[in-house]
Amino acid sequence: MFSPGLVVITGPMFSGKSTELIRRLTIAKIAKLPVQVFKPARDTRTASQICSRDGCCISAINVSGPADILELAKDARVVGIDEAHFFEESLGTIAMTLARSGKQVIIAGLNLDFQERPFACIPELLALADEIVQVHALCTACNERLATRSQRLLGGQERYQVGDTEYAPRCLHCFKPS
Repeated sequence: MFSPGLVVITGPMFSGKSTELIRRLTIAKIAKLPVQVFKPARDTRTASQICSRDGCCISAINVSGPADILELAKDARVVGIDEAHFFEESLGTIAMTLARSGKQVIIAGLNLDFQERPFACIPELLALADEIVQVHALCTACNERLATRSQRLLGGQERYQVGDTEYAPRCLHCFKPS
């Protein structure tokens, strides 16, 4: 289960990406594997942890960019990275450097922005992944179909906006491009 390689967990807002990341990292910790967890400093919702909407949390180090992860993860066997969409394209190179050094790298991030555009690093991460975990939410507009997109309800046109209540999960049918 913890062989070297890259696992990418992706989907829209409210789909359980962080929950799945925390679940996998918790299993590694129970197995007494050295685990190191990172999140982008621009995600200011929590100071030094990743928390899922169901209340599960795990300690994490805030980093300004992917390059910071290389040195900080040197003693880990399993590396977790949340909110990948906030990182630049170099995350794929860093993830593969870690994986090739014998680590399992588990990364969670949004699939698309609020205008249905992939975030900078996500397509490369998906192409490089040994395993892709596509998670879905329930569309909160129709309450019938699986949500694959994140609808921005409030806020401007800025691409990177940390938020929670400003977004809602939507299926392809209910999603309205901005």
